[in-house]
Order: sequence, then structure tokens, then C-alpha cells
Amino acid sequence: MVTKTEPATASVQDTARVAVQIVLPTLAGGVIKRRPLALAAAQKLQLDRDGAA
Repeated sequence: MVTKTEPATASVQDTARVAVQIVLPTLAGGVIKRRPLALAAAQKLQLDRDGAA
């Protein structure tokens, strides 16, 4: 006997968490890499490390 299950649906909170933790840093990284002074500051502050605010 095969049972069908519905696919999981992400909540608004889950979607926002993904956006904040994955999408926004990726987009910001692209912008920062195009600006040498901002990239130097980001490296000095280690903004690519987990837990950076």
C-alpha cells in the first residue's frame, strides 16, 4: 500500500530566514566585490564569518 504525502510548505518565517541568511549576503557580496575599499573593510572586519552582524 502506497501512501501519498503532501510536499512541505515553507512558512513566511522560514522564507525570511533563508533570504536573510543566504540570499542577501550573496547579493551584498557581489556589490562589495565591485568596490575595492568596501571589500578591504569587509575583510578587515571579517564580515564573511558566521555570526557577524
